[in-house]
Amino acid sequence: MEVMDTIATQRERMAEVELELVRNDGALEIRAEPTENAAPQIAMASRRSAISGMATNSVVGTLSMSRRAQADRAESADDTAGEVAADAAGAAPESAASAAAAAPQSETPRASTGITRAGTGPFLLQLIRYRPVETVDIHAGENAGRTMRYANIVTSWEPLGSWDMMTPLRFTVDLPGDEPAVVIIQEAGQGEIVAAARLR
Repeated sequence: MEVMDTIATQRERMAEVELELVRNDGALEIRAEPTENAAPQIAMASRRSAISGMATNSVVGTLSMSRRAQADRAESADDTAGEVAADAAGAAPESAASAAAAAPQSETPRASTGITRAGTGPFLLQLIRYRPVETVDIHAGENAGRTMRYANIVTSWEPLGSWDMMTPLRFTVDLPGDEPAVVIIQEAGQGEIVAAARLR
């Protein structure tokens, strides 16, 4: 009953993240953005690891900027980028060509916005594939000769990257085959799952 009560309590909570999945030509489009109910972003270390072996009253984690501060910082970065582009436009042709040659080339097939390398942010984006049902003939052991029916068999579990929840997330990943997919957004360090969505 405690488990059922906990599930009921969680269902009553207002969602902190709106998460949407769309299958599109062998790819999965993931869209997420924080709601008005999202808690202030104080990205703590794993509650499990933070408790063990630490002094009393100590805190581990990173304090993120408010959405307003993030917007101001992005606007400043845009202004700087515009100045750099203007300077580059006035540079000698050979300088511009050498700068372009020195620029790192992207090799990833994924297009993303708002996501960084896994382990660098307060929230982890994860992709799970599974088979809904499978019937298996048992050939050995105590169940030899029996036929078992299994449900929701996980076939892969992949961390896609990190998200700071400060900006909307738009991410596309390859999704071969027709197995259902589940996306989970979880606090780093095996923390609370703040959003989950399934695409059958």
